[in-house]
Amino acid sequence: MAYRVVIGRISHESNSFSPVRTGIEAFGADGIPEGQEVFAHHRGTRTAIGGFMDLAGELGLDLIPTLAAHAVPSAPVAAAAFAWMKGRLLDGIRAARTAGRVDGLLLDLHGAMLAEGLDGGHPGDGDGDILRACRDLVGPGVPIVCVLDLHANLTRAMVGSSDALVIYRTNPHVDMYERGVEAARLLGGVLDGRIRPVQALAKPPMLPPTINQRTGEGPMVALLARAAQWEGRAGILRVGVAPAFPYNDFGEAGLGVVAVADGDAALARQAADDVAALAWELRGQFLKRLPEPDAALADAMGRAARPVVLADVADNPGGGGTGDTTAVLRTCLDAGVRDAMAWIHDPDTVARAFAAGVGGEAEFALGGRVEPAFGAPVRVRAYVHALSDGRFVLRGPQSTGMRMGIGRTAVLLVGGQRVEDSFAIVASELRTAPNDAEIFRFVGLEPSRARLLLIKSRGHFRASFEPLAAGGVIEVDAPGAASPDLARFPYRAVPRPIFPLDPM
Repeated sequence: MAYRVVIGRISHESNSFSPVRTGIEAFGADGIPEGQEVFAHHRGTRTAIGGFMDLAGELGLDLIPTLAAHAVPSAPVAAAAFAWMKGRLLDGIRAARTAGRVDGLLLDLHGAMLAEGLDGGHPGDGDGDILRACRDLVGPGVPIVCVLDLHANLTRAMVGSSDALVIYRTNPHVDMYERGVEAARLLGGVLDGRIRPVQALAKPPMLPPTINQRTGEGPMVALLARAAQWEGRAGILRVGVAPAFPYNDFGEAGLGVVAVADGDAALARQAADDVAALAWELRGQFLKRLPEPDAALADAMGRAARPVVLADVADNPGGGGTGDTTAVLRTCLDAGVRDAMAWIHDPDTVARAFAAGVGGEAEFALGGRVEPAFGAPVRVRAYVHALSDGRFVLRGPQSTGMRMGIGRTAVLLVGGQRVEDSFAIVASELRTAPNDAEIFRFVGLEPSRARLLLIKSRGHFRASFEPLAAGGVIEVDAPGAASPDLARFPYRAVPRPIFPLDPM
């Protein structure tokens, strides 16, 4: 007998300080996959839902898809958009119950989604609200297992409304598929009666910036090693560490540790508290000083190996950045840098490039439109090298196989009419997280041949770009909605005192 399991995804990382609105249109220019479209969208992909699908046959799970909604990080989700997506998920669960029974839920959420109006009229815990609604609908006897991003802000509602939370172990996130597989196995164990998961949450008073949350170096290495030690003990099913998304301004923001034990609540509490205590000891290691654009460029140009990546971390669209700030780009262009490549979100520039056509030349005002405080537009004369519909497939280690659509896209060459003699700028209509080298390759550019790559990303780009960046990566301190200097943001709702905003 197959177990009937409802699956769904509603994923957004909400930046309380981002000027980019998050309506329903942000969750898919081509619409949100629903029903059988969910399978078509994720089949063969290195995603959590891809993991659910691949394990279903082995575990005897009859998967019932609802929807798969995802948006590039931006401001908290508009109330109407959140209500619609949550409603579609719950409607799918109700329909599954009407058609037979529901034995379990497998969800792929984020853990750092804020939705307008949930907290006394202010943005509140969207993921916790979804899980609570699911629990209220299916009751206490139906297990709910949920995959969350490593940058989740874990809350009491998330833990209290689920049977097991499975958190990514890698940053960059190249283990989405593996966590989907793990979540499916946990659910299978519950359904077969082999395990009885209980959870404990620990949250020390710390809100570390994302700049040093990588899992290949820094404090996360020790934290994940301690979590693995606990997972080697009898009775512990898993221990997840979520160092947090610090741009969530709400009452439960901060690093969290969730431990899942097999029927032993005290053991889960002991594990969570121990790993959280280590995080507090290591809190200073999450901080990092970065060079300003002039110094970063001088460092890059002085390196013999190529390419060098300049990471404009504060304008990371994957953290709520606008994707169109100009401080680092202006520094490079003013210095006459050539044999370089960059991406920028700029629909006005794209429209002007399409009007000029391939081979045309025109005056362009690049970027600086969404939030002028982050830098004015950069005026250049450029040659239109290529035009595209903006559709491509991710080939790097993260979300491999996922189809992308970033709107019409133009390649501009500044300073020459050959790529190697110019600064090549890829401009797209839609904002995206430019973490995959396909952002250049799909329009005919080969990033490994450039001298300099300007990437608007904080960390996920490393999975695809670091292997080809023979000259290394230089993170740059510049204005933006995802600056690692948290003192720049007007926090109003996070619990205080909290590190590093307060002396502790």
